[in-house]
Amino acid sequence: MTRELALFLSLIVVAACWLLLHVLLLRRALRADVLSRRVRLLAWLPPATPVVGWLAGARTLSLLWAGNALAYALLRSLA
Repeated sequence: MTRELALFLSLIVVAACWLLLHVLLLRRALRADVLSRRVRLLAWLPPATPVVGWLAGARTLSLLWAGNALAYALLRSLA
């Protein structure tokens, strides 16, 4: 397996995990009763999703989302 193929496959796996975490975090943020409607609607903006999720109490998912974003950015810089 070449370096390029390994990098490509890593990008696919990290992006899929990031998408799954994003959907889970968005669902958790939209169902939170402790947040106002305006803040919950802000969760539809991808950069605001982990912040709204953090406020909704999904701290682990928010940290995993940020970690995957960092991993994806690192892999993209290597590509």
